Amino acid sequence: MALAAAMRVAMGRWLADRDSALQWSLAGLASLGLFGLVVFLSYSAGVPAAAWAVGALLVAVAIFTSVRKGLNRGKLQIGPGSRLAVGIGLLPILLSLIGAAAPSTTLDWDSLAYHLAVPKIWLNDGHTSFISYIHHSNFPLSIDSLFLFGMSYGGETGAKSFSVVLFALAIMGVFGLARETYGEKAALWSVAAYSTIPMAIWLSGTAYIDVAHGAYGGLGIFLLAQTVQDSSRKDNLILAGIMLGLAAGTKYTGLQTVGVAMLAGLFFLIRQKESPFKLAIPLALVVVISGTWYVRNVVNTGNPVYPFFYSALKGKNWSDYNAKIYSNEQQTFGAGRELAENYTAGKLEPSRLGASVLGLAYQPGRYINPAPTQGSGLPMGAIGPVILVALLAWLASGRLGRREGYVSACSILMFLAWFALSQQSRYILTLAPPLAILAGGAIVQLSFGRILAILVPLQAAFGLYFNYQFVAKDQLLVVGGKITPDEYRRATTSFAEPATWINEHPTKRVALYDEVFGYLLNVPYFWANPGHTTELGYETMRTGDDLVENLTRLGIDRVYVNTAFWPKEQTGAWLVDAGLATDGPGMTPEEKKSLFDELQVRWKPLLAEAIRSGRLVPENQIRRAFIFRVR
Repeated sequence: MALAAAMRVAMGRWLADRDSALQWSLAGLASLGLFGLVVFLSYSAGVPAAAWAVGALLVAVAIFTSVRKGLNRGKLQIGPGSRLAVGIGLLPILLSLIGAAAPSTTLDWDSLAYHLAVPKIWLNDGHTSFISYIHHSNFPLSIDSLFLFGMSYGGETGAKSFSVVLFALAIMGVFGLARETYGEKAALWSVAAYSTIPMAIWLSGTAYIDVAHGAYGGLGIFLLAQTVQDSSRKDNLILAGIMLGLAAGTKYTGLQTVGVAMLAGLFFLIRQKESPFKLAIPLALVVVISGTWYVRNVVNTGNPVYPFFYSALKGKNWSDYNAKIYSNEQQTFGAGRELAENYTAGKLEPSRLGASVLGLAYQPGRYINPAPTQGSGLPMGAIGPVILVALLAWLASGRLGRREGYVSACSILMFLAWFALSQQSRYILTLAPPLAILAGGAIVQLSFGRILAILVPLQAAFGLYFNYQFVAKDQLLVVGGKITPDEYRRATTSFAEPATWINEHPTKRVALYDEVFGYLLNVPYFWANPGHTTELGYETMRTGDDLVENLTRLGIDRVYVNTAFWPKEQTGAWLVDAGLATDGPGMTPEEKKSLFDELQVRWKPLLAEAIRSGRLVPENQIRRAFIFRVR
């Protein structure tokens, strides 16, 4: 709150005369996003205390300026509508608080894989560093750096608490923009439409960054829509630039949002015979605010958007094969492509666009981990029907103003880009704030809005119920003290028990195969599967000895292999080949050659050979996982 107050003073010129809730929302979002950059730079310099010093300085300046100028603008307007908005948002925020207080599990896949793992590595090292095997560590990190700060003082819960705060600020922003645009009644509907999106509730209690990222990009889009509506107000250009800059400084998809926002803005300004150069203001702010992350990537990897666009930009520890593996994984989400038997993404089918977009509301399993190719994702992966129907309502109404037309154009372009690139439902959360605002406007202004007035409470019931039933219900067991955090994690995360064993035995560095939850380890580790990095050099390996020598070269003295995701028949044959089992046949020469010829799984026959030869010594087996010592 103190940082938000400081930022409100700094942004006072552009926030003046805006809705009070919007003032505090934008100031809070901006202060946290920029503070994340300060935290990263402080830890990079090896002086974490500098982040505290900068924060304290900002607060002191805010207090001094407020006292000197008698600044009292922005005092929250707490009327009946505001209190009702707080009541609407209370349950979703409460569910997210429960999530933040409980340990992350396999459901929070990316939380454990890198959003929490990377800050933990940096805290153990005492400074930020280039992590070669987790390419996500080279993404823009404005929000992840807040997790670094939170974890250093409050552990995992301290990190995830920032997600809850950012969700609350996003709700305030939706309320404020809707209230100043369509009135308080519409704002209440907008808050209900946004805060009860199943995915928004769930992710705001994790270390995922998509709710915050969506708030930056989505509010930025609507602020530019206000510019299209009334281009005489430069404050919208400044505020939009700040929000879009933070979107690009939080996730690569922010660049896509910026591109869509600028393209649509150019079209509308030229159509209205206004100067398109007005967009130079927000564009310049985007470059200044987010530029540090892309310059860092050039220094570390040679590619500003590492590891993407490898064929054109190249990049350290990456290859065309790695790029192919990663692209296929990204494209297997959604319903826009036919999938081969081995779940390889097929050719995009434009005729599936409608079903793919509508599927966001009714088949969330295809749009989220785990196993999206099999539709195994949970109901919380849905974005709900409201924002989709809101877009259709305005398009069908014949009452599109400049503002609504701009948001609609951005939404269509975003859906097209999402359809073509990676159909993960969390990637479309950027459209949730602007379309939720349009939903409130539609309910109070359009006859078609009656349908939305029915859908909003239905979505709320769905979102709240499924988040409680599938997530919060179990989390309350540990939050309420009925079971310990360790018991909860062992029951919900398969790697917890093996990680405990590894932590209790002296280890220089452990190689992880088919396991990415290294966050649970207290020892150095390395993602050893091909596709994460080229450092092990699988391309030139021919024998098990080659594999062991390369593991040793990277300081690895222990190997962990998780066979839980392997076909049962393949696991049995591999164990026989490795000399770990005698029942059943081993792999045929043809099967071995097939695995060896496929670079992504070449390590399996090489590992079996190294085990049989005694270069890897079995130490422990925990269910379908094996631990070996490198000899």
